[in-house]
Amino acid sequence: MLDTARFTYYFPAISASFEHDIFTRLQRLYFRVQSAFISFQRMSRYPATFTDVPLVLTEPFILRGYRSTHQPWSYYWKSLFHKHNETIN
Repeated sequence: MLDTARFTYYFPAISASFEHDIFTRLQRLYFRVQSAFISFQRMSRYPATFTDVPLVLTEPFILRGYRSTHQPWSYYWKSLFHKHNETIN
C-alpha cells in the first residue's frame, strides 16, 4: 500500500492533489462499473425463438435463446458476458 505519511514528508506540495486525483479516478471507475452492472441486469435474457430470427442465423435443434435482431451494438457486446449453458465449457 501507499504510505501517505512518508509520501507527504518527501513531496508536501503535491500530496493533496495526488490523493484527490486517485480518489476521483477510483470514484469514476466505481460509477462506471456500477452503471455497467445495472445495464447488464436490465438487459433481456434472449427471448427470441427460432421463428423470430432469419433462417440463415438459426441452428438445428436450437429452439430458443437467440439474441434479438435489430438491436444496437452495445446490446450484442453486453450479451457476450451473460451466463449461458456454454459458460463453463
